[in-house]
Amino acid sequence: MQKKYWSYLIHLAENMWSDTPNSRMWGFRNWPDGAGYRDKVLCDDEIWDKLISEFPKFGINTLVVDVGDAIRFESHPELAIEGSWSKEKLDKKLSEARSAGLTVIPKLNFSACHDIWLKEYSRMLSTSVYYRVVEDLISETCELFGNPELFHLGMDEEDFNNQKTYDYCVIRHGDLWWHDLKFMCDVCNKSGARPWVWSDICWNHMEDFKNKMPRDVVQSNWYYGNDFAEFRDGFENTTLAAFEEIDKLGFDQIPTGSNWTWLHNVEQLAAFCKDSVSPEHLMGYMVAPWAFTHKKEYYRLMDAASKLGNAIDILK
Repeated sequence: MQKKYWSYLIHLAENMWSDTPNSRMWGFRNWPDGAGYRDKVLCDDEIWDKLISEFPKFGINTLVVDVGDAIRFESHPELAIEGSWSKEKLDKKLSEARSAGLTVIPKLNFSACHDIWLKEYSRMLSTSVYYRVVEDLISETCELFGNPELFHLGMDEEDFNNQKTYDYCVIRHGDLWWHDLKFMCDVCNKSGARPWVWSDICWNHMEDFKNKMPRDVVQSNWYYGNDFAEFRDGFENTTLAAFEEIDKLGFDQIPTGSNWTWLHNVEQLAAFCKDSVSPEHLMGYMVAPWAFTHKKEYYRLMDAASKLGNAIDILK
């Protein structure tokens, strides 16, 4: 029987949604500056430890760690900020997670919309310097995570609408986006990690997705709303229909829901995907609460774990 990844996305890093200290876009509810850029890691060790100890009770077996600039890379120490974890601390925390029964998977988001953690390199996309840095970071992260089975590359929301409040907006068009994705996937494969991405590129570029997305890349299409009625024209139709389209193309999927905008989305999406994704292509399921790992967010983080537990029961 194929292993199922019942996955929880946890934030070690936070610098992925704004290139200014005072965010002018949507923010995390409990923070006055929302998702603005910070030069200090917010992840609270006590909350991290509490979550790790609780997750297995809900049937969660996979921890997807948003790494970003919150660890001190030996290859690029210039990316670190105040509070970035040392190699030794990361190893200790990951060992504790594994001891709790969790598979740990790294995530480095290389989307131009979510790569502020790359500092000056986020303004060097698709240059020789950029490719060297990307390769260094993926390779070192695979080493730090003990040769992970999967590696989440992000790559979502690279469009103008999601960067319109940034001081610096950059978008890769056409074949360049696909070229860079393939480069990242090749680096993952060299390190023995299967690449994993968000799937929203297919919403507006389905033909390119069909022809250019490598078939071994794990897909996480996502939907956080509450409208699961009959398909209509519009956003819900595009995002929900994509689950079936991706399945028909033969991709393996880990669908993703959230308690971010709708408290009951996680279970409803699981029921939807049970009917829309073939069992042989359903590799698992993920919840993304989009909340910082901090005491201010603890109850929403735990609510997401509970919701994921309910979804797991639906999908089994």
